[in-house]
Amino acid sequence: MWYKVKIKPLSSILSDLSSDILWGHLMWAIRYVISEDKLKQVIDDTKEGNGLFCSSLFPIFDGREFFPALKLPAPKEKAEKHNIEVKELKKIRFVPQDIIIDMKDSFSLDKYFNLLIGELKSGLPTMFHQEVRMRNVINRRSNTVQKGGLFSTRPMAFVGDMLYFFIHWPYEEKDLYSILEFLSSSGYGADKSVGLGHIEIDLNKDVEKLAEDFFDVDGANAFIGLSLGIVEESEVDLSRSFYKIKSKIGRLGEAFANIEPYYKRPLWFMEEGSILCIKERKKVYGKLEENVHPNRDIVHYGITVPYKIKMEEF
Repeated sequence: MWYKVKIKPLSSILSDLSSDILWGHLMWAIRYVISEDKLKQVIDDTKEGNGLFCSSLFPIFDGREFFPALKLPAPKEKAEKHNIEVKELKKIRFVPQDIIIDMKDSFSLDKYFNLLIGELKSGLPTMFHQEVRMRNVINRRSNTVQKGGLFSTRPMAFVGDMLYFFIHWPYEEKDLYSILEFLSSSGYGADKSVGLGHIEIDLNKDVEKLAEDFFDVDGANAFIGLSLGIVEESEVDLSRSFYKIKSKIGRLGEAFANIEPYYKRPLWFMEEGSILCIKERKKVYGKLEENVHPNRDIVHYGITVPYKIKMEEF
């Protein structure tokens, strides 16, 4: 069963809003509020393609839900025709969800940019503002402040109604509510211990079941990735796709935070908003990346929630 979950940020957030960070939080929630055996089952099921999948976090502003901006080459001639600089189109991070949903069964680049330019001229909101906070480096071995270790962090302050994400949970619903309650009380991202990442999930009204066909459309030949994905060439035709690559070095958290090495090996992902041409019809695309750390039980989430579309250009 697919669900949509809304989150109310109550403080600034330091970590990015990507699916791998959210999935990690959900895994620890399963470990703490259910059991370690349940955690192992969920990871094994996810590897097999029927476990816990989640999207990245996206904003809701003035009651309107947003998707990631699509990773498409900005049309210079179209922008100039409307007296818009190409860089303005490239800077857009999120687009109204409804402009994609309304044409998912007949999607074209031309229609998308016409609608996007119309939204831009009407005034797309700025939904995040960066703050600057000064911090000290703490030596993990001696638990003392490191001399000369002053540095700055740049958390994001969200200006909007809510954030939301999609989650696939094929187990008992009461367990889903338990882990979401844990997530709400424990927070999101780095520096939760110093007041960042404070969030709230109202379990009575912020968790919504989705129709089974929400992510699908008849005759789909492509999908929009709603998560960071380690997608393989056997699943998609990269030569006919539009995508952007992002590298990340995952960091261990919670009970593993003091296990050396503290970081996983570097990984490459296709960003949210990539449009990938389908070779094989599947529920989700990508994989859990293994062998990312000397501890073989540690994995990294690289499965993308696909919003399927029927693209005219394909």
